[in-house]
Amino acid sequence: MSTYRSLLRHSAAYSVPVVLGKMCSFFLLPIYTRYLSPADYGVLELLDLTSFVLGSLLGARLGDALCFFYAEASTRESRDTVVTTALFSAVVLGAAGALSGYWLTGPVGMLVFRTTAYNRYFYLVFANFVLMLPQEVGLAYLRAVNKSFQFTLCVSLRLAASIAFNVWFLTAWSMGIAAMLWGTLAGSAILAGAVLVIIFSTVRPSFSAALCRRMLAFTFPIGLSGVAMLVIHYGDRFFLQRAASLADVGIYSLAYKLGMLVTYVQLPFATYWTSQMYRIVRGENGETINARVCTYLTLTLSGAAVVITVFCRPVLNLMTTPGFRAAAQFIPLVAAAYVIRGLGDQFRNVFLMENRTGTDAQTSTLGSLLCVAGYLLLIPRFKMWGAAAATLCAFAGVAVYSYWKAQRVKKYHYEVGRLSKIGLSACASSAVALIIRPEAVGAQFLLGLGSVALFVLLLAASGFFTREEVETVKELRSYLLSRAGIATGSA
Repeated sequence: MSTYRSLLRHSAAYSVPVVLGKMCSFFLLPIYTRYLSPADYGVLELLDLTSFVLGSLLGARLGDALCFFYAEASTRESRDTVVTTALFSAVVLGAAGALSGYWLTGPVGMLVFRTTAYNRYFYLVFANFVLMLPQEVGLAYLRAVNKSFQFTLCVSLRLAASIAFNVWFLTAWSMGIAAMLWGTLAGSAILAGAVLVIIFSTVRPSFSAALCRRMLAFTFPIGLSGVAMLVIHYGDRFFLQRAASLADVGIYSLAYKLGMLVTYVQLPFATYWTSQMYRIVRGENGETINARVCTYLTLTLSGAAVVITVFCRPVLNLMTTPGFRAAAQFIPLVAAAYVIRGLGDQFRNVFLMENRTGTDAQTSTLGSLLCVAGYLLLIPRFKMWGAAAATLCAFAGVAVYSYWKAQRVKKYHYEVGRLSKIGLSACASSAVALIIRPEAVGAQFLLGLGSVALFVLLLAASGFFTREEVETVKELRSYLLSRAGIATGSA
């Protein structure tokens, strides 16, 4: 069980900045929705999309290459070369991306918004490229060496700086959209400085052109895969903008962000697992551990989706203005899509472990084509409903194809029966809250609590939990109670 304890411990550490970030976003929602209109949300969403697409193509996935080659290296010198080669490459690519972005601001602005009115915001987006790639390589290094505390500290520092500047620029300077972009830039500058200090205090600088080429060959298909997946994640905003309005894009974007909270539950796990899976799966009982981890991940994501689904309506009623509350009806579909996406990601990790990044890109491209077809067919007629449905279908298609393709690369015996029990229990408990729709906010919260309890009861009744897992939970409960007793006694 040491592998699972390590996974839990480091995932818990990596979850700190994620939880803090979501809590801050939640409590700052009244401020953001007061100073930013639904149309502003739509503009920010499209700017983020543009940044991610260009960053993926320029090498923002060099961190994945660092983790792979770091695990492959056998000496201290070779590992140092991996780290600094990735870092120097990121600096060059980031600077090249920023310069290219400045030159292409006009065409990019017309492509994204069909107007040059938002070009001034693109300058801030492209300036962040200089900082974005090096800081992500630095964070990948901390993950590779399992420095979860330093990782958490650095990311939390970036979060605190970004939020402080966002709020200051929004409330004191009334800068609107620019406030959010300047806040991001300030946070990136602080984090980039922090990771550079950490790296050069522990690593001897060296550069290998041959290794750089291998890293770029490894990461380029992942970048293409990231762009393809981005079409699924955010491409619907482009189609909505043309079929509806920027206000609709803003409402749907809010629904998407809340449904995507499932991803932020997955993120701490992925931060640890994607840097350590090469070592773990190649070790003793690695294949069994990989299959069991898939089950536990799906259980966690499904539980998060149930919570988001049953509480989204009362939360929006309390935290937002009436113009944003229509977002609640789209959140369950988005949350379900991201549970399926998490499962598909676990299948696709096989491609990375076997150095088959090209296959990963092919899989993601297939999903993006499926999604675009859904956008073209569904969004013009069903607007936001069509966008959510197309995303769900695309992620389901990617998950099924990923499973089939990954099993041909390397066969794993996943716990299909237990995965089915999770899905059925989650659907049944969520349906209760979606069918029974009380008007009073207090009743909505009570119904949500009952639905979450029903999810756990259905799992238990189905025989999902093994005897070993039940005993582990009892031991954990006893340990926590004893620790609580010691703390209470000392107090």
